[in-house]
Amino acid sequence: MAHYWLCPLYSFSSDIDTVSLTEGIQIIRIPAKFVEYLAETFGHSLKTIPSRANWVVLIPYRIAASNGVNREALIAKLFREHDRATNLLVDFISVLRLYKKGRVVAGLLTSAELQEAKWTIGGDTVWTPVSSIDFFEEDPIYEFRQVDVPEVNDLMSNICKWREAKVLDKIHIALERFHSGYHGPIEDRLIYQVIAFESLYLHNDQELTYKLALRIAFLLGKRRDKRKTILSDIKQAYNYRSRIVHGDNPPKRVTLKPAIAKTEDYLRHSIKTFLQLLAQGKSLREIQENLLDENILKDGKLLTL
Repeated sequence: MAHYWLCPLYSFSSDIDTVSLTEGIQIIRIPAKFVEYLAETFGHSLKTIPSRANWVVLIPYRIAASNGVNREALIAKLFREHDRATNLLVDFISVLRLYKKGRVVAGLLTSAELQEAKWTIGGDTVWTPVSSIDFFEEDPIYEFRQVDVPEVNDLMSNICKWREAKVLDKIHIALERFHSGYHGPIEDRLIYQVIAFESLYLHNDQELTYKLALRIAFLLGKRRDKRKTILSDIKQAYNYRSRIVHGDNPPKRVTLKPAIAKTEDYLRHSIKTFLQLLAQGKSLREIQENLLDENILKDGKLLTL
């Protein structure tokens, strides 16, 4: 019987039953006889129905049998393993969400022993920064395909490398709010996205919304028509955010849904671009204070990746 960390994936589907990825990560379709078992085990952690997952992500459990190890040493090993598994799950969900759209939702991370005839789940359980008690049935599910594997593996390898090099720490607010934008009321999700944009593109509160929108447009848009669209979308998102925060004729959900889809995609591309720039040795302050505006002056040709 193999020992893993297991996390159910909600709002997720794939065209293959078993996906093997880098770092020993696997995504597997839950055998039909265990779907109800998993729903009973994890259903209490979700606010809404449906709470059934058809897929789980598995992470190898790295603590072997510990005969003869003193209690303090064992506890220290367990905490290190918790941290390792948590970081790996967070990085994996980050990769899925940064790779493409789709509202994949991660449940609790828990230890499990699996074999074909029997699953035993429970014991060490971790509530991770990307675990959620919210499930939005109306949101588009995440469609993972066999052809996605190479690019997802490449991005996962980079994310793990950037975590080790402390690159992720430099934009941790943007990453945290990017994930927060996948959960909660739709109004809150827009606010989280705006916070993420500001943490990336602005160095202080005195800088104007227009400057932020302009920086985003020139970093992400390589054609004039695309830049005009991005500029308009970001300014509209700020308008909605202001109306929500101040209670001044807040936009309806039917209006917010397409706006959030656009800003989420801009944020996704922004985070990936900033990570690549930081990995090249540039500092966040250098990007914010110099390179973004210089990129505008050079017609978007300075920061091309």
